[in-house]
Amino acid sequence: MAAGLEFVKQHGVADLTARSLAEHMGVNHTAMYRHFSNMGELQQALVDSFFLEMTVPGPLGDTARARLEALIVGVRRTFVKYPQLGLLVASGSGDAPAGLELIRTVLDLLADLGLEGDWLVVGYQSLESHLIGVDLYDHLGAPDHLEIRRARYRLVDHPALDRAVPSVGDVARINDAAFALGVAAILDRLEALAEHT
Repeated sequence: MAAGLEFVKQHGVADLTARSLAEHMGVNHTAMYRHFSNMGELQQALVDSFFLEMTVPGPLGDTARARLEALIVGVRRTFVKYPQLGLLVASGSGDAPAGLELIRTVLDLLADLGLEGDWLVVGYQSLESHLIGVDLYDHLGAPDHLEIRRARYRLVDHPALDRAVPSVGDVARINDAAFALGVAAILDRLEALAEHT
């Protein structure tokens, strides 16, 4: 799985085949079929590994919100590290065991925040839509995604964009600030809803 993740990071999902991964690993391509009966199984295992990496704990806080924020940082970090796998996540069946565990964890943390009933599910869906949607949008087209966005901004010819994003590094900084603002807004609203339910 580590070799598969690294392959996708370097070459993208479109180039992933049993033969190409085996060559990357320095083994015969038939060795892949000892572990996976088809490419679908291999891709599903890569998605599961992707979700597992998201849940590698960073510094955890004392509150439900701090733990949610740490988990969100892990999700963002993994999308940045493996942007091409976002396509498999978005088009997959959604039954990766680590992905299901991630959902349970977020639901539990939102319940610890004080949400219940429909608001618990709405809270989860809000975070999922923001996390996955923004990460997919921000990282599609990797490794050229930042230059693509910068070029689009230059076509707009607006002074605010010209000042804010003169370089690719600035585009990344603005992307991260916008992502963090969205997360903070969602968590602020969810905390307010929890106080009133």
